[in-house]
Amino acid sequence: MKRWKLVRVETPDRPLTRTGAWLRLIGLCAVALVLGIVVGVLIFS
Repeated sequence: MKRWKLVRVETPDRPLTRTGAWLRLIGLCAVALVLGIVVGVLIFS
């Protein structure tokens, strides 16, 4: 799994990396949203 990620990062010429970048961006947004909700619940509870 780690090796595959390494290969993907090392080959920016492949069209797959663009999709990977979008997925990473969406993933980061989702993580930020979840963290925000958790922090909000902890503060306001």
